[in-house]
Amino acid sequence: MLALSAALWFFAPSQQTGTTIFLLFFIPYLICAYTLSAQRLRDMNLSGWLALLWIPVGVADEQFGGAASLAFLIVLCAIPGTSGVNRYGPDPLTGE
Repeated sequence: MLALSAALWFFAPSQQTGTTIFLLFFIPYLICAYTLSAQRLRDMNLSGWLALLWIPVGVADEQFGGAASLAFLIVLCAIPGTSGVNRYGPDPLTGE
């Protein structure tokens, strides 16, 4: 997304063309980001629907949204998943 934004800034297409190109890449990016976040939340034995809570955060003001997104990313990366079997299936790290 960063490379796409840089390319759009560098080549400066018209407003409509730039928006169309950006959306062609941004929508699949959002789908992938939600899917990966939901899978990680399920690994922590939480509902994957909690990943949708970041929609209101995305429309929040810039400072709060950025801080909340950073906190969510740290939580997803730092907290280990549940050990053993949870309600979403076996632990993928045990090789069962």
